[in-house]
Amino acid sequence: MGLRLEKESKVTYDVAAAEQEATGYHELVFAAREFKFVKFPGSEPLTKGLTSRTWEAPLPIILMGMIARTKGIFVDVGGNSGIYTILAGVTRADVNIHTFEPFPEAADILRRNVALNGIQERVTLHDVALSDRAGHAELYLPDPGHGRLETSASLEAEFKKQHAECRHIETRTLDSYSFDQPVSIVKIDVEGHEYAVIKGAQRMLIEDRPVIFAEMLSGAKKHFFGISKLMADQDYVSFRMWRNCLIETPIIIPDRQSSNYGFVPQEMLPTFRLVCATHNLEMLTQYK
Repeated sequence: MGLRLEKESKVTYDVAAAEQEATGYHELVFAAREFKFVKFPGSEPLTKGLTSRTWEAPLPIILMGMIARTKGIFVDVGGNSGIYTILAGVTRADVNIHTFEPFPEAADILRRNVALNGIQERVTLHDVALSDRAGHAELYLPDPGHGRLETSASLEAEFKKQHAECRHIETRTLDSYSFDQPVSIVKIDVEGHEYAVIKGAQRMLIEDRPVIFAEMLSGAKKHFFGISKLMADQDYVSFRMWRNCLIETPIIIPDRQSSNYGFVPQEMLPTFRLVCATHNLEMLTQYK
C-alpha cells in the first residue's frame, strides 16, 4: 500500500521504486534520528544546513521536540519536498501526518521522500491549496531559470514582482477537514498566504488548540497585524524564532534574522518552555 491521497486514490510507491527513480539520496542524522532525503536540484543547501544545524534554526529541533511531547496529528501546510513531514515521521512512530502540497513537481519529490523513509502508511498527501475559502485560485510560479525545485509558488499575486506561469488549482480550508484525531502541531509555509490559511482554521484553533509554526516573510507584511490580532484573540502567544533564543512578540514585524514564528496556546506554554530549555534556547519577553 502506498501514500494516501485525499481523493481516495492510492499511489503504489514503495521504497524500491523510490530509490530506483531517484538520482540518489542523502543519508542524514538530525536530533539522533536517521533518515533519507532524495537528491534534487536545490537539495544540497537544505541537507548541509540540517547537518550543521543552521537551516531554518531553531524551527526543526523545536518542531521535533513538540511532536515528541504531544499526542495528535501533525499538519504540514506547504509540504514542498517534505522535509518537515519526514522529520515529524521519524520523531514519533505513531504520529499521523496530513501534508498539503498543490505543486505537482514538489509533491512528486515529497512522495519519494516519504517512501524512502517507510512512513507512507502514516502520511496522507492532499493535492490542494489551503486558504480561507473553498473554490479555485491561481498558483503563481516564479521564473524557473534558477534550475532548482521551486519553493516560492504562491497564491498571492503580489508576493513576487514577476511570474513565469499561473496554474488553476483547488482550494479548501483546514476547517473543512474532519480528522480522526485532534491536531496538535501545524507548520505553515505558503509564501505570503499564511493569514488566509489561519483564517480558514478558526474552528481548529478553538477546538484542538494546536501549536502553529509559520513563516512570516516581508513580502506578506500587509497581513502581519491581522495575524497578530487573530492569534491574540484566540489566546495564543507569539514568538519570533531566532537561532539561539525565542522572543515574545505580540505584534509580528519583519525580521532579517529569522522569518519563522511560533504561536503557542497559553495552556501549552509549559511544554513549549521545556522544549526550549532542553535545547538551550532562551525565551525572552520583548521590551514594551
